[in-house]
Amino acid sequence: MTATLSLVFGLCVGLQPGGAGASQAVPTLALYAGNGTDTAPTPGPATGSSIGEPLFGIAFDTAGNAYVDDIGNYYVYKITPAGTLSIFAGNGTDTAPTPGPATASSIGDPEGLAFDSAGNLYIADDNHYYVYKVTPGGTLSIFAGNGTDTAPTPGPATSSSIGQVDGLSFDSSNDLYIVSFDNYQVYKVTPGGTLSIFAGNGTDTAPTPGPATSSSIGFPEGIATDHFGDVLITDQSHYYVYKVTPGGTLSIFAGNGTVTTPTPGPATSTSVGQPQYLAFDSAGDAFLSDDHNDLVYQIKPGGSLSVYAGNETDTAGTPGPAASSAVGEPEAIGVNAVNDVFVIDEQNYYVYKITPATPGAPLSPTAAFSNGAVTASWQPPSTGGALATYTVTPTVNTVAQTPVSAITTTSFTVANPTPGATYSFAVEAVNGGGTSPPASTNSVTVPGGGYDLAGSDGGVFVFPTGQASGFFGSLPGLGVKVNNVVGIVPTNNFNGYNLVGSDGGVFVFPTGQASGFFGSLPGLGVKVSNVVGIVPTNNDQGYDLVGSDGGVFVFPVGQSAGFFGSLPGLGVHVNDIVGIVASPGGGGYFLVGRDGGVFTFGNAPFFGSLPGIGVSVNNITGIASTPDGQGYYLVGADGAVYAFGDATSHGSLPGLGVKVSNIVSIVPTPDGGGYWLIGSDGGVFAFGDATSQGSLPGVGVHVNNIVGAVPTS
Repeated sequence: MTATLSLVFGLCVGLQPGGAGASQAVPTLALYAGNGTDTAPTPGPATGSSIGEPLFGIAFDTAGNAYVDDIGNYYVYKITPAGTLSIFAGNGTDTAPTPGPATASSIGDPEGLAFDSAGNLYIADDNHYYVYKVTPGGTLSIFAGNGTDTAPTPGPATSSSIGQVDGLSFDSSNDLYIVSFDNYQVYKVTPGGTLSIFAGNGTDTAPTPGPATSSSIGFPEGIATDHFGDVLITDQSHYYVYKVTPGGTLSIFAGNGTVTTPTPGPATSTSVGQPQYLAFDSAGDAFLSDDHNDLVYQIKPGGSLSVYAGNETDTAGTPGPAASSAVGEPEAIGVNAVNDVFVIDEQNYYVYKITPATPGAPLSPTAAFSNGAVTASWQPPSTGGALATYTVTPTVNTVAQTPVSAITTTSFTVANPTPGATYSFAVEAVNGGGTSPPASTNSVTVPGGGYDLAGSDGGVFVFPTGQASGFFGSLPGLGVKVNNVVGIVPTNNFNGYNLVGSDGGVFVFPTGQASGFFGSLPGLGVKVSNVVGIVPTNNDQGYDLVGSDGGVFVFPVGQSAGFFGSLPGLGVHVNDIVGIVASPGGGGYFLVGRDGGVFTFGNAPFFGSLPGIGVSVNNITGIASTPDGQGYYLVGADGAVYAFGDATSHGSLPGLGVKVSNIVSIVPTPDGGGYWLIGSDGGVFAFGDATSQGSLPGVGVHVNNIVGAVPTS
C-alpha cells in the first residue's frame, strides 16, 4: 500500500511533515522543512518557519539531525529528527568570518555542507572563498581558502585560494573534496590540511576520459563519494556526471551530453538534463537532481537510471507517491541513515523528505549452534527500497526477548547461550519507509542441558535419563567388547561423539557417520597402548590423539592443518600426560601432565601451570578450555579446580569439604559459566551455572570405570 497525506495547496499553507509509518509500496514524498516563503527564520517547528532560500547544502550528523543552508539569510539551520529548527551557524550577515562561536560569525554565502567522521560540519562560502569547520560544540574556524578568488596553490589549504566553492564531500579517509566552479576544478584536502588538485584542468571544455587532472570537468557543482572511494562530479555545462577513481582516472558515469528529457535505462545513454547534486544511500544507489527537467534520478550500482521523484513541473511538491509529485526546482540532495532522500526545492523554498518503499522480508533465515554460540544469519531482501538496518527478536524456550535493533550486518550472534535452551529468531529489515514482515529462523537447541558419561568398556550413559537426543550408541550395544576406552569427544557440533581407546582405536557414533571418522592407529598398523585423549581439529574436520608421552597423532593422516607439534618433537621426555583439549576452532591444543604442567601448541595461548606457581601435586586428571580459548581449568583426582587466564573458578570439592579421589574429568558448560566434575563411579558434581541432571549412583548404577564426559545436545 501507499501511505499518503491529504493536503490543501494554493499558497502551501497548512502542509504537515511526513515520515515513516505504515508499510508503503513506493517511495513517498512529504514536507520536511519550510513554509513556502523567503523570509527570516523562526526557530521552532521546521514546517512552520521560513528557511529562506535553501539551495546547495544538506547534510546529516550521526544523531539524525539535518543541516540545511540558507543563502538568502546567510544561515545554516539544524533540524532535529522531531522537526525542530534552530540556527547552527551564521549571524545573518554576508561579511568576513570571525573565528569563534559559529552563531556569532558571518558564514557569508553558505553553499556545500559535509560532515567528517568526528562530527565536525564543513561549510563552503562562495562569496568569501573559504571552507569553514564548525565543531559539534559550535566553534568556527577556517579550514581552507585564503579569502581570494584566484588559481589554487597546492600545499597548506589555508594559504591557497580555492576560488568560488560549492559542493563538499568526504571519503572514508576523511579527505575533503571541494568543488571550485569558477576554477573548473575539484580539490582534495587531507585531514592534516594539505591541498592538491584532484580533478579538472582549469578549462570549461568537453571531458577527456583518462587522468582526471588532465581532463576538463566543465562547470562542476555537485560532488559525492561512494563506498569504494570513487568520487562523482556533476558538470552543468556539458550535462554529464563523471566518476573519478581513488587512483585519479576519470570516466563518464551518467549523461549523454544533451539536455533533453531522460530515457530510463543505461545512465550513460540518456540525458540527465542539467545535473546538479548527488548523494548515495547505503545500498550504493546514487540520487541525482536535475533542475532543468525538475526531476530526481536514481542510478543503481550497475548503471541503470530511473526517475525517483518529480513530474517535470516546476511547482511545489504534493505529499504522496514521489514519482507523481512535483519537486519544484531540485538542487541539493541528502540521504540519512535510514535511506530517506531529502531534496531542496530552490524555487518554492521547501525541503522534501522522500521515504523509500518498505523493504521485503529478509531471505533464507537460519539459526545454528557452533563453537559455543548460537548465530542467526540471513540474506538481504530482494524487494522494496534500500534497507538501512535489521531488527532481530530472539525467542528463548518460546518466550520472546527484547528486540535488538540497528544491526547493519546479515548475522546476529548470542555469544553465551543458556545451556539446554531452544533459540529461534525473527528478523525484520528496516528503512525510512517502514519495517518489513518478519522472517523466522529454524529453532536450535544449545548443548549442555545434559551430559553423556563414557565408561572404559565404551558404555555411554546419558543424562537427563531418557533424553534420546544425547544418545548415539555404545560399544556394548554393538556387541563390541573392550576395556580400554580412555576418552570421549563430541563430533559435528554435538550431533555425535567419538570414543578413543588406549591403543588409538576410534569409534564413531552414530555408527556409519563417515563424516565423523578420520582414521585410527590400529588402522595404520601402529601399535601403542598409551593414548590418553582425543580432541576435534579444524572445526570437526579431523581429530588429534595424544599419548602419555605427549606424542600427537593427527587424522586424517597428512592433514598438516591439524598438527601443531608434540613433546617428543621438542625433545621433551615425559610419561605423565593425562589430557589434551583443543583451542576454539581447532587451531591448536593444550596438553596437561599429572603434575599440572601445561604445554601449548598452535594458537593455544599459555596462561600458566601449577609448577609455575609453585603448586606441587601429582593427581591432575583433566584439562578444559574456556569457550573463548583465553583460559583453562585443571582438575585433580580430589576435585580441586585450578583456573588460569580468563577461566573463573566456580568452586571445588575440597572447598565444599567433600573428600574423594576419583575425579576423572572436568566439563565446562558451553557458556563458560560453570562446570561439571565427573567421578570414575559416574558421580557428577555441578558448579556455577551447570545444573546436575543426574548421576550413576543416583540411579542405582554401580561402576568404577567412567573415563570422561561431554555435554549433550
